[in-house]
Amino acid sequence: MTKKARNSSIESLRIFFMFLILSIHIYGHGSGLNYDWIYSLGADWSTAWNLSLFSLGKVGVTGFIFISGYFGIKTSKHSLMQILSFTIFYTLLLNLFYSHYGIYDIINLFFSFNNWWFVSCYVFLMLLAPFVEESINKVSERKFKLLVVCMFVYTYVMRFLYKDNSHDIILFLTVYMGARYLRLYPSSSIALTLRRGGVMSLILILTAPVLVEQIGWKSDKVNAYFLQNNNILLFTVSYWFIYKCEQHAFYNAVVNRLAVGSLAIYLVTDYPDVRSTLDSWLLPFVLKGYGLLMIGGLCLTILCIDQVRRILFMLIESRLHRN
Repeated sequence: MTKKARNSSIESLRIFFMFLILSIHIYGHGSGLNYDWIYSLGADWSTAWNLSLFSLGKVGVTGFIFISGYFGIKTSKHSLMQILSFTIFYTLLLNLFYSHYGIYDIINLFFSFNNWWFVSCYVFLMLLAPFVEESINKVSERKFKLLVVCMFVYTYVMRFLYKDNSHDIILFLTVYMGARYLRLYPSSSIALTLRRGGVMSLILILTAPVLVEQIGWKSDKVNAYFLQNNNILLFTVSYWFIYKCEQHAFYNAVVNRLAVGSLAIYLVTDYPDVRSTLDSWLLPFVLKGYGLLMIGGLCLTILCIDQVRRILFMLIESRLHRN
């Protein structure tokens, strides 16, 4: 493997995390955001795996951002233009099929808490990254750890207790800072504790919501704690996945090329008009089990289609450099 080659284990995780994000969208938007119904799936053992998958799906958002924090974001004019042009490409492409969108509606896709909130938060994080990295280099491990602990108390304790399913830059920045600390200080007591608790955290994510339903506790009082982004178990499992993949690295050019387009899975499937029809159509198949293969096939199809965008952008960039 060449020096600059990306670890294909990590790149595969990017695709897996997008698979999980698409899965929770299908349960959530496909049911009309009927979370009481989603929780109730855990009351019957024959459907309980759906609630486990929905709970696991929450790892997707945290995990995707964790990767960025763990390896760091190298913000540049090129990287910013890349993600913005990437998003604009799919905006214009999808608008060819849903031409009723006006300029205001297209711009509105990028606003946080509305439509493609993930993109706007990520761009904001990219803008902050150079200042964050410079600050990290100037402080001791003790001060860095204290900062991360304070951020975790706010995000994973206070907001968790209020069942605040965060979709904002504060969540992104907390995950990013926590991941940076673990990357820089892998032998710290925090890192060792989180790694040891990885398997147990994964088991809890898969089983706790189901057990709560089996016992008969009110889902809106208890299950919400397991089905929000402000859950420390999601952070722990993300770290465990990434640490394991880092320890079992391999290189595959095809996987790496496909993984570059992993964000396309989110952009295409969470486009308002696509989401409103796709998720409700896929939900019955997912409930029967084989819908998971359909989700996997859809993800792979989008990644393959995105290769056209990749080649097109490479040609444009090459032409601009020549001029």
